[in-house]
Amino acid sequence: MKTLVVHFSADMEIATAKVTADILMARYSEAIKGNVTAQNKMLEQVGATRAQEKRAPKPEKMGKKQEQKLAAHSVGGRFATPSAPKLIVSND
Repeated sequence: MKTLVVHFSADMEIATAKVTADILMARYSEAIKGNVTAQNKMLEQVGATRAQEKRAPKPEKMGKKQEQKLAAHSVGGRFATPSAPKLIVSND
């Protein structure tokens, strides 16, 4: 069953890519013939592809608790967490 799932999903991806390519070629040939609707769809698709390439991923938003924790660790001066004491005797 596991082998079937792996190969079937790969075949489905290939089939989807082929169908998409066929649709794009049909739209392209209609656009070349002068079909304005097909031309506009091609322009939309090219614009959408370029927009996706330019779009940068949004940085993750920190929650209130994460912000407070970060602020607590960055406290300095008089209220900073003291450093650990130096040991005189080594337990090694």
